[in-house]
Amino acid sequence: TTRALGLSDARPGVYAIGAFVHGLAGSGKVERRAVTLLPWMTGVQASIGVTAAVTLSAPPSRGIDGVFFDDSLAKSLATGGRLRQQVSVMSRVPGVLWLIDPLLVESVKALAAGARITGPDGVRSTTDAEVKAASQWLTDVRSAIASGTIAAIPVGDLDIRAALAHGQLALLRHASATAAQRVAAALELPTPPLVAPIDGGALSNASWQVLTSLGFSTAVVSDAAYPPTQQRSEEHTSELQPRGLISYA
Repeated sequence: TTRALGLSDARPGVYAIGAFVHGLAGSGKVERRAVTLLPWMTGVQASIGVTAAVTLSAPPSRGIDGVFFDDSLAKSLATGGRLRQQVSVMSRVPGVLWLIDPLLVESVKALAAGARITGPDGVRSTTDAEVKAASQWLTDVRSAIASGTIAAIPVGDLDIRAALAHGQLALLRHASATAAQRVAAALELPTPPLVAPIDGGALSNASWQVLTSLGFSTAVVSDAAYPPTQQRSEEHTSELQPRGLISYA
């Protein structure tokens, strides 16, 4: 309970909560730990909507000829792999916002159809196990997003902040133009909204205007990207932020 955690009289804020487990297994000592963030507010009458946002993306590994540079994606989809575990764990959480990179689902779909992979001994065909794992992952993703919300992010999970900072608007436009349609085609679903995931600090009004002009209506940002009211200047106003701003700590 919050009282047991010592939060009953604590100041409102976000607190780190950790759980540590020590034990013995047949091979020796076992230690596991998990840390999460707990928002704590007092005297709040209205409910606050909170959701978990999960980004499904991976480093690009397929060439323009359709041949994969390596088997990193196939390994990530196999039992115990990062993408496999990510979907398996988060599919148990209700109301998740799934932020999907179109390049990833297209690449997984290519593996599921049978592809060529570059290995230490040359180019080889996908194994039956790799094809099965890719197909199962796509099935699991479709099942998981049925109980949550889906959104598309720019192709290759492009670093939006860096693109804006260096004036690479053509690159950002190219990565965003058909992202939602490509996610819809790969997963055989209605076209989802386009979301801008942004790491780091504040963005100027000009940057928000660029994102809006490119079709972004929602951004996933840190609190630093949108200063508190008393800290806003003419450069950071609420009027030009994309609608449906989502903020995480």
